[in-house]
Amino acid sequence: MDPLTHGLASLALKRGFFPKVPRPVLISMIFAGTLADLDWLSALFGPSAFLSWNGGPLPPISSPLYLPIADELAERLDRPGDETPQGDPWLVRIPTSLVHLRADDQLPSWQQQPDGTWLPS
Repeated sequence: MDPLTHGLASLALKRGFFPKVPRPVLISMIFAGTLADLDWLSALFGPSAFLSWNGGPLPPISSPLYLPIADELAERLDRPGDETPQGDPWLVRIPTSLVHLRADDQLPSWQQQPDGTWLPS
């Protein structure tokens, strides 16, 4: 988010939760809301300051650090890992909301007709 959006969000929170605070408190609340956008300030001191303030550069995908980070995130999100594949993989990925569950708990199978259309088999 940009500093203006953070400032306006702080102003909205102030008006909603603390409508009768004095002006110095209002200014400090808006300033506190924009503190997250100090990246531009660290960039004024050069790239090394920016990287040190932000924890360094992100590891590239080929880095040996990248996969352990991805695995740790997946563990924290309770990623399943013991699924049983059902049939051959599909050639096209579709959103889960477009997959309908069948009453017989089987995956659908389709056959291509000579005219190029697909019909359930």
